[in-house]
Amino acid sequence: MAIENTTIQSTTTATAKKRGWARKLLRIALITGLILVVGFFTATAVWKRSGSGKWQLEIDKDGVQVYSMKAPGSTLKQFRAVTKVKTSLQHVVAVFTDSSLQHCNDWMHDCLISTAIEPWNEQGHYWLAFYRATPGKPFSPREFVIKLQFSQDPQTKSVFIDVTDVPDRLPADKCCVRVLIHNRWRWTPLKNGEVEVEVLEKFDAGIPYIVHNAQAGPLWGIMKSLPDLMDEKKYPVQDPDAKYDFIQEPTTETALQKAAN
Repeated sequence: MAIENTTIQSTTTATAKKRGWARKLLRIALITGLILVVGFFTATAVWKRSGSGKWQLEIDKDGVQVYSMKAPGSTLKQFRAVTKVKTSLQHVVAVFTDSSLQHCNDWMHDCLISTAIEPWNEQGHYWLAFYRATPGKPFSPREFVIKLQFSQDPQTKSVFIDVTDVPDRLPADKCCVRVLIHNRWRWTPLKNGEVEVEVLEKFDAGIPYIVHNAQAGPLWGIMKSLPDLMDEKKYPVQDPDAKYDFIQEPTTETALQKAAN
């Protein structure tokens, strides 16, 4: 009888010890989780207040420079990239008015849908596009409903492409996240057929800011690939005088003068 009581008591004591350790581990886990949450929000608040509001060079490689800018009050960086390619201004417009799925995949990869929701407007020099692409797990597909507005400086012959989101033009789909975007391209002709390309990227794809702020590398890759992306065999200009009559190619004198300045 004494042995039986001792066994029961030992079992009860062991069970109590296990429960005690379980409570301690749970308490440690809760405290650790609370510290991590507080730390994350504190770090985010500090990061949001930081920033010089000035462009900082992140990558300078193979003729491509990529800059980033962190403005106080925002968790997301903006990006700027500069390079040079050999192409014509007419061809630039031809590439940026291509709504094919292949064109979308060349620029974004994993593109699911690419279509024009409003065709080329000859008077306003713009068109509206819809893209859907998948950034990969764990993110849901992203949608772009954008307006591409084209213009040219009559003096420098620089071609500007203003890319802005117009989400109200299509109803939202629960499958996807709409991307907020305002990107600006500038294509300035230089001598010997070269064109200086500059892009300013300001967008919000609804991804964690740590992931967003690591976009300097992917942007460098796009700019490095511009010679292939501007391939005239892939994107030929169809009847440029009729479609893009507002775009004037620079004369040799204008190009040389611009390069000298």
